[in-house]
Amino acid sequence: AAASTVLALALCACVAYGARHDRHVRRMAETAASVPLGVSSVLVGFGLMLSYGARDILDLRATPILIVIAHTLLAFPFVARVVLPAFASLDRRLEDTARLLGAPGLHVAWRVHAPLLRGPLLAATGFAFALSLADVGSSLLLMRPDTAGLGYWVYEHRAPFDPFLRAQSTALAGLLGALCVAAYGLTQAGRVRA
Repeated sequence: AAASTVLALALCACVAYGARHDRHVRRMAETAASVPLGVSSVLVGFGLMLSYGARDILDLRATPILIVIAHTLLAFPFVARVVLPAFASLDRRLEDTARLLGAPGLHVAWRVHAPLLRGPLLAATGFAFALSLADVGSSLLLMRPDTAGLGYWVYEHRAPFDPFLRAQSTALAGLLGALCVAAYGLTQAGRVRA
């Protein structure tokens, strides 16, 4: 979940900065960002499984990279819907003033854009983290026993007549609930700051 959140935010930053100067390119990027919303997570997982399967040059089935890619593709539209409009509404005069005073591009991004976008970035982080935690469709197709998520382990450890496995399942469900509450807290903190 953490890796897919970081990748979704990095991909959104690339789209935001790449389409900053041309309004038509920005609209096309926002439209392309919405494409994964039209398909289910099972279809995304199935497509990745077919694309990087046993007969391909790059077989990624035994690695957790496929799950991270699938979760990034699923979280990216939500991150883009939060961050891109906020980024487009920033006052360009602040950026121009920082550049006029000699600030390089990374300093402008870190010292001007990041503080102004703190709220939307927190909200987008919460959305991406929660979506990655809650995804079951693509994870069931792509996971291995060593790359299984919390939802799968909660299901695997539930046994009606084994109190030890039932206790493990309850503990894992509590951990999953605590992580979802933390993601919700990030989203709400972003709403308050925005």
